[in-house]
Amino acid sequence: MTAAERATIELEELGTPLPAGMVRTDIKTFPTPAVITRTTGDPTRKQMLLRLYPEYQHLSNPVHGSPLISIFKNAFDRESVYRGNFTDDQRQDVFDKEIASYALMFDLISVIQACTEFAPFYLTDVNVIGALTESWNVITRGSLLGGIIWNLRSKALLGVL
Repeated sequence: MTAAERATIELEELGTPLPAGMVRTDIKTFPTPAVITRTTGDPTRKQMLLRLYPEYQHLSNPVHGSPLISIFKNAFDRESVYRGNFTDDQRQDVFDKEIASYALMFDLISVIQACTEFAPFYLTDVNVIGALTESWNVITRGSLLGGIIWNLRSKALLGVL
């Protein structure tokens, strides 16, 4: 981020005046996952991102207004007239299965994959490659999605045959 971009953000978000001699700069919008999948040139990265995209959509449903999320909101909202249709155990079960565990696994896969994307710069560092490989071993044992991402891209980035 440039100094002009930082100053522009502070101006827009905090009302902090621009420093003398600095002009407001346009800041590109952060690309959405759909845009990234269309613009990446690496075929294995594109394949991996296309496989992760449905998971991203599921987790971002609250932002995009899925009908399923409306049901969840009614079940969890203490003020909802529909809350009584669900027991505390049902609400906890839905939260654990559909929100918490799903989000944690997706986040874990994303973090490990992000680190794996840097692995080609550290192929001679056995500690880095070993830690990432062990992380993928754990993930692939506990997650079908992890196994898919490992086979689509991560294994090759780590130089594992």
